[in-house]
Amino acid sequence: MGTQKPQQSFAFIDVSDVVGAASKVVPVLEDYCGTATIAGYTVLYSGDKPVRAIVIADTPASERVVANSEEPFTVGRMLDAEMCGCAITVEGQIFRLAAPATQT
Repeated sequence: MGTQKPQQSFAFIDVSDVVGAASKVVPVLEDYCGTATIAGYTVLYSGDKPVRAIVIADTPASERVVANSEEPFTVGRMLDAEMCGCAITVEGQIFRLAAPATQT
C-alpha cells in the first residue's frame, strides 16, 4: 500500500534484455503511401492549443509508419475519441482519417 513504509529498499533492476527478447521488432518505413491502422498516437500542443496529431500505424504488410496531421478536425477527433485500431491513409509523412466522421 502506498501509505506504508516499503518492506525492502529501492533496487534498480535493468530489464532491457528481458523486454527486448519478449518484444517483436517491426520495420519502420520512412516513406509509405497506402492504408494503415493506428497502433498508437499522441497530440502535440503549442501553448494550450492542440496543433498536431502523430500516429504510429501498422501497414497491411505488418510494417510500421510514423505520420502526422495538422488538420484541425483530425487533431480534434484524436482528442475526443479512442483512435487506436482506426483506419487511416498515409502519404509519406502525412495521414488522413480513412473515413472521416461527420462534423457536428
